[in-house]
Amino acid sequence: MKICYVCADSGVPLDGHKGASAHVRGLVQALSASRHEVVVVSPSPGVRPLQAARVVPIPAAQVAQLTASAHEPRLTRALQHLWNNVGVERVLEEVLATWRPDVVYERYSPFGIAGACVATSKGLPHILEVNSPLAWEGRVYRQQSLQEAGDFLEKQALAATDLIVAVSHELREELLRLGADPAKI
Repeated sequence: MKICYVCADSGVPLDGHKGASAHVRGLVQALSASRHEVVVVSPSPGVRPLQAARVVPIPAAQVAQLTASAHEPRLTRALQHLWNNVGVERVLEEVLATWRPDVVYERYSPFGIAGACVATSKGLPHILEVNSPLAWEGRVYRQQSLQEAGDFLEKQALAATDLIVAVSHELREELLRLGADPAKI
């Protein structure tokens, strides 16, 4: 099977030491070891390349350069996440123009909706791996800017995907509370 793996969160470098980075590498390695052809799309490819897959970088959002000296770092971060959807869309369109995967598998990222939109427009199944309710975390722990947009896009991402992979029973219950279709989880 050909799998396009999207990890659009710039805070998850593919060669990083955080659990999220290790999770991405482990899943990509497991998929490749199971003889799947995997292409990874990420804004943080890291310095060391993945051995198990080809990596296609998502260019840094121009808004990051324009707002680097902003006085509102939370607003800057939210705008970077929103604008990242444009980069994800562009790179996925380029990848899918020359390589036809069987599925787009995406690790949920803040404000992220582009993977599901592109997959749907190309008639490809989309799987969304959710490791936490990011809009809720942004509200509770980070005083995230543009919270209404985050909440809206999270609900849209859950609705737009074909299948949701929840990493725990508790997360499944939270996704149901957010309105996710139980048949998709």
